[in-house]
Amino acid sequence: MEETAKVDSTADVVYKKVKRGENFGALAADYSNDYTTANNKGDMGEIGLGKFDKDFEEKIFALKNVGDISEKIHTKFGIHIIKLLEVNPIAKTLDDANYASTLKVKLDNSDRLSIAKKNLLTKWKTLTGFRKGFYSEASVWGFIDSTIMDRPVESFIGVAGDSTVLFSFKKQNIKVADFIEYVKSVRFSETENGLKPYEELIKVYEDQSTIDYYKNHIDEYNKATQQQLKEFDEANLLFAAMDKNVWSKASEDTVGLKDYYKQNMSKYSWKPGVAAVTISANSLTLATDLYEKITQNPADWKIIVAAEGAKATSDSGRFEFDQMPVKAAIEKKVGFISKPEKMGGDETFSFIYITGIINDAQQRSFEDARGLVINDYQQVLEQNWLTQLKKKYPVMFKEDVWKTIK
Repeated sequence: MEETAKVDSTADVVYKKVKRGENFGALAADYSNDYTTANNKGDMGEIGLGKFDKDFEEKIFALKNVGDISEKIHTKFGIHIIKLLEVNPIAKTLDDANYASTLKVKLDNSDRLSIAKKNLLTKWKTLTGFRKGFYSEASVWGFIDSTIMDRPVESFIGVAGDSTVLFSFKKQNIKVADFIEYVKSVRFSETENGLKPYEELIKVYEDQSTIDYYKNHIDEYNKATQQQLKEFDEANLLFAAMDKNVWSKASEDTVGLKDYYKQNMSKYSWKPGVAAVTISANSLTLATDLYEKITQNPADWKIIVAAEGAKATSDSGRFEFDQMPVKAAIEKKVGFISKPEKMGGDETFSFIYITGIINDAQQRSFEDARGLVINDYQQVLEQNWLTQLKKKYPVMFKEDVWKTIK
């Protein structure tokens, strides 16, 4: 009860400040414990029907004019004060540009693609005659472990082996030996939690094998797609040629890169910015806890983060003012710590601790500028390659044929 009364009292203070005309965004940043919106000056984004609790939405939609401010709204999540920033009219026709743009964003962010992919895989498994094999999972997993770890496999003879069929299609059997090669290819590219269990890997392998089998036998199922696959293969050839002559060559040609850097050093300089530490955690709760601890003891940031093991990471670096690693506005002063905010589409929450201010532009070293140099050097290599191709394969333009087209 005491905590509730304290929150209610704080909400009263904030409400009075809002009504006096104090900056709403600044108040949200100072008082709100919803860090996602607080880091965005309280902006909740566009709100439509069905996005929040019915009673909460009714209070929001009761605001009619831009600038209107609600009284305190109590929900199970806390106390809220809402300010109406903008009213977007409902589209009257499907040709409305704003409506079409908003709808496209919503569709892109939906899970319709994953649903469609799942349905397509189900269809392809039926078309390709996919069938699971009959085998003992425990024996097969044990055999795979022993094979990969180079341990004796005699105890599995008769119940599992390289030739055991895991699943099959109309014209192909997928055996344990095939799956072992797949496991080896992914075992060092899995998450920080280690290799996924075989039960999960086999499902991914079944889906990928279905896609591969369908593509390799596309003429048996969909002849209209053959031309598309041919174009896809040609695109892959072009990609391979570009990679060989431009992309990989640019990143691997250290001598050429350094020469290009020396000739164009004036292009690669640091703009004014900060030296800072970026702290990231796998949950908002942990990020908030780290934020509070580091705020109290900034000098111990490295020890504080290290104590969380793999659940939190830190990375120090230099950042230009217009390319900060967080979205929130920062104060340009040593010791400033931003509040945690969600980064990207995963559940990672990050904040920064500024350890230094750099007000002057400075020359980037080759290592600092390497990524930028590679990008520019690629353009040079691509132009040189195209020049060589034009000399080797000259294009003849027939003026008389062009005139018939015009």
